[in-house]
Amino acid sequence: MIDLLKLFPFISLILTHPLEPISLANYKDPVSPIIFIDGSNYLSPYDGIVKEILEENGLYRITISFNNGNEAVYSGLSSILKKHGDKITQQETIGMDNTISPETQYILMFYEKTDLFPQFVSNKLTFYTEHSKRIYMVEDGIIIFYGFMDESTYPAINNITSEDSIPTHKSFIPINAGLFCQIKLIGRDTYISYLHLFYPYPRLGLALTQGDLIAYSGMTGDYITVPQLGLQIDDMEIGGNIRVIYYRK
Repeated sequence: MIDLLKLFPFISLILTHPLEPISLANYKDPVSPIIFIDGSNYLSPYDGIVKEILEENGLYRITISFNNGNEAVYSGLSSILKKHGDKITQQETIGMDNTISPETQYILMFYEKTDLFPQFVSNKLTFYTEHSKRIYMVEDGIIIFYGFMDESTYPAINNITSEDSIPTHKSFIPINAGLFCQIKLIGRDTYISYLHLFYPYPRLGLALTQGDLIAYSGMTGDYITVPQLGLQIDDMEIGGNIRVIYYRK
């Protein structure tokens, strides 16, 4: 999956591999051979050095620069064991997220140039980006709805289903979503919604695969003043129990 970074250089930030489970005992069946987590501990997958530590609202964001030239960013840590400039060895603990449970799942997101590495707030990530940037599918899925959501249109879509009678998972769409597109992932009870779009893919019922162009970023929706992309994941099994690790090759 890391090789996909070369194929989609813009928002590789949004191109992820499928959700992978975490247990308190170990990290099961990883798609990537790189181990980032053990229970509630965040591990360094390679030897390297602590490049940056930022603290906000009592949580830490740590950037690790590896000796092989790669980097990883861990956000939302509740405690840390390292300080800026410390050397770190492969599989050494960087810090902990005390909110992780056996049901917690993670997404490995690839990044290039950005100053913002958000962690999920409930079940949503907000990326501040330029207007009209291409957004790609995070996983294989079917477009079940697209439309505009704000305070004036919200009541009107309460009972809408898509053209092929797939019920829209509308209860999880925020009222200020603006132009949005909602995807039902194939093979699991998971919905991905892209919010605040400039232009969405217009074909309902269309099946797309990971990496396909799905939309363009924008600044639609109530109280949205700068271009951004809201990425919302609603999984009926895990709810908002999701974490993100950012990786750059």
